[in-house]
Amino acid sequence: FKEGNQFQTLLGVTGSGKTFTMANVIRELQKPTLVIAHNKTLAAQLYGEFKEMFPENAVEYFVS
Repeated sequence: FKEGNQFQTLLGVTGSGKTFTMANVIRELQKPTLVIAHNKTLAAQLYGEFKEMFPENAVEYFVS
């Protein structure tokens, strides 16, 4: 992001710290962020974790 890239993809195995890494990047950038999950279970899990990590911010999720 510091080099001007607007989009990033984060890949990793289960338990490798992807959510923690995303939260730290979001906190550092201080910008609205869109996180896309491939299923409802993961979307709900991310929602819960981000609500805990960012209690003062709007955290929402939409399932289609």
